[in-house]
Amino acid sequence: MKKFLVPFCIATTLLCSCDANFTTSVSETKAIDTAIHSMPTITGKHCYAFAGAKDTILMSVTVNDKQATGRLSYKLSEKDRNEGQFDGTMHGDTLFADYHFLSEGVQSNREIAFILSDSKAVEAYGALVVNNEGTRFSDRSALSVEHSFSLSKENCKEE
Repeated sequence: MKKFLVPFCIATTLLCSCDANFTTSVSETKAIDTAIHSMPTITGKHCYAFAGAKDTILMSVTVNDKQATGRLSYKLSEKDRNEGQFDGTMHGDTLFADYHFLSEGVQSNREIAFILSDSKAVEAYGALVVNNEGTRFSDRSALSVEHSFSLSKENCKEE
């Protein structure tokens, strides 16, 4: 019993004596965690592709600091083909961008979101609203990747 009593007393003393420091440590940890997650997880140029039986999606993205630009092309079965450019910002591993594209001769704009890594890109979807800037997500915090295509990383072709 004495073997367990001494460590218990030491642990209790340490826990009771660090109440103010513990609060500071937790808030500092949260600040560090927030700073880390707000930094882009990838930088430089990356290319991704999905090639299914009847569907193809191609994306190239260049990330510099938190800024991201690139090209995106959708060739989906029984849908209008569209391709264009995007520019946006990285929020941790998530790209939010304005995608300016041409489809059936009509120029359009919609907000896109992709979760990017060194090995894949997964598009996130959510409820949309239309305003003067184009089609936007109504609530970025409610995006889902449940029914998304997963684009695999590939070597970038010279443009």
